[in-house]
Amino acid sequence: MPHSPPTHEGSDTLLAGYLVLSPAWASWLGDVNELLTTVSLMIGIGFALIRLWFFLSKGN
Repeated sequence: MPHSPPTHEGSDTLLAGYLVLSPAWASWLGDVNELLTTVSLMIGIGFALIRLWFFLSKGN
């Protein structure tokens, strides 16, 4: 029995499906990106305020 190289039909089909459905999930991806940006900004501001509070409470 001859050995045949593996094909990429499955991954090509999956990629084509994602591209066809991209208008459906692209706006959702933008919303998730906005949420993650907001959360990371709030965490960063919180850390900065805590460090500032520690710095000011030590009296330098």
